[in-house]
Amino acid sequence: MEEGAWESAIAYYEHGHPAHTVDTPSLRSLARDPTWKQSPYYNIFESYHDKEMFADEIIMAALEGDLEPFGEYRRNIVMRSLQALVLTPAAIGYMYLSANDNECTFKHWDIGAAYLIGSVEGSQWGGDDRGNGVGLYGFAKELCNDFNVCTSSGDSEVNTRLVRYFKNGEDLISGGSCSNLKQFIELKLFPLVLVPLIQGAIEFAGYDEYKGESFVMAQALLPYVANVDTDSAKMIKDVLTWTTNVTEQVFIDAFANVLGDMKVNCLDVGALSGQEDLGLCKQSYDPEKATDLSDGLYITRTYVDDR
Repeated sequence: MEEGAWESAIAYYEHGHPAHTVDTPSLRSLARDPTWKQSPYYNIFESYHDKEMFADEIIMAALEGDLEPFGEYRRNIVMRSLQALVLTPAAIGYMYLSANDNECTFKHWDIGAAYLIGSVEGSQWGGDDRGNGVGLYGFAKELCNDFNVCTSSGDSEVNTRLVRYFKNGEDLISGGSCSNLKQFIELKLFPLVLVPLIQGAIEFAGYDEYKGESFVMAQALLPYVANVDTDSAKMIKDVLTWTTNVTEQVFIDAFANVLGDMKVNCLDVGALSGQEDLGLCKQSYDPEKATDLSDGLYITRTYVDDR
């Protein structure tokens, strides 16, 4: 895409790399993967956008140059859509599929984890410095420094906890606790997955060079915002799609009004440099608090254990 070879990019999206086997799914097949429907969040997403194959339509429109008025940002729209509208929803769908099995299975859980982490993050712990990759893991690492939520090693705190959550899920699967696994995804894992999307929306808002990115963040995030507060969703949408200009305070307030109801801890999001005093933490949600499951189990942000 950087060379303007859009026909080749379309072929790659539709059919995958020529070196891949027939069993390797293409990016388009992932965008149209019905496994996403296993997640209860699919209905929220589909209802908001009123389209079943919304991600595929956005990506194809960008590849074909038919996405006005964002045509000059088509490459960034494709890349961010793969992160936020394809790989992330597919991951959550596979994780819920694991929980929906009559017997919880590692296979679908591992596929979901692979889609979130990606396969090109690099060989170093936390991914190579010069190549974050196209998965949500790489996106979180890309943003963490700007929001002051990096670990001492330079990785995102979100990623550190996400890896722990993968292990927590494996523990629940080992114990055959399918219903508890669903609750774990809803209360712990999915809210954490939303954090990089929220950071991306705040990071990209208001900058001409990031119009494509802010457009994609709006499509990915707004269904879940509107599910708890339609007024905040409209305000965020208007800013991210360049419909209106508001102060940074008004924009941050729109997020602050919904994070608690979305089960997102504002401290996980952090504060964009220069916005530390804008007050993102107006609703409280504490992921440290233990959450009771069935069968005498409970979960915190780091482990699953018996009462």
